[in-house]
Amino acid sequence: MSTLNALEEKIKGAICPLPGPLARRFFEGKDVLVKFAGGRYRFLRKGHTLQLYDSDIRRIVGDGQIVDIFSTDDLDSVWEKYSNRIFLTKKEFQSYSKHAPWGTRKWRTRKPSVSVFVLDKIRLYQEPTRLNRRMTPNLLYIRG
Repeated sequence: MSTLNALEEKIKGAICPLPGPLARRFFEGKDVLVKFAGGRYRFLRKGHTLQLYDSDIRRIVGDGQIVDIFSTDDLDSVWEKYSNRIFLTKKEFQSYSKHAPWGTRKWRTRKPSVSVFVLDKIRLYQEPTRLNRRMTPNLLYIRG
């Protein structure tokens, strides 16, 4: 077994940072997370746990189980299919789309790609959990 396969087998999910108001939307009926990909989420699979980290209070506030995950550069189809379930408003989604982390327009050679996470069994923790390490801007893998 390769080192990469061994690493992948140990991954049970990830911790995803979001501003507080956006994280709370998952506990108000939203169940689809959209994040710019860039290959960062390649080890996440259906059945993994996605913990929601509220960057305002620096705590993990809840989690959900990934029931579908895919990457695409067709942002319009993502909005069309999941508009009432995405954790962003249409205006926020459009703004997020325009500010894709692919450098300046001059250097963009391809369309931005997003990873779409459809969650189920979303639960709010009674007590937010302190993370015992520094949170990254993108995600931290949960290893078991």
